[in-house]
Amino acid sequence: MLTIEHMTDVLAKPAIAHNETLPSDDVISRRVERIRAQWSEAERVARKEEAERRLEALLDTLMADHAA
Repeated sequence: MLTIEHMTDVLAKPAIAHNETLPSDDVISRRVERIRAQWSEAERVARKEEAERRLEALLDTLMADHAA
């Protein structure tokens, strides 16, 4: 059986100031699209391949944990 320990000072989230507003999903999407528009085709391919590799590694880890 696994034992989970956590340190409360590490997990504590800083309080958001009352006058701070988080960006909307729309604003975030526009920012991401603006960044992606600057990528070359080679960079897009490389990023997609890396994302697929990471997803495969994550799924392998999850399946191994599930089987255990």
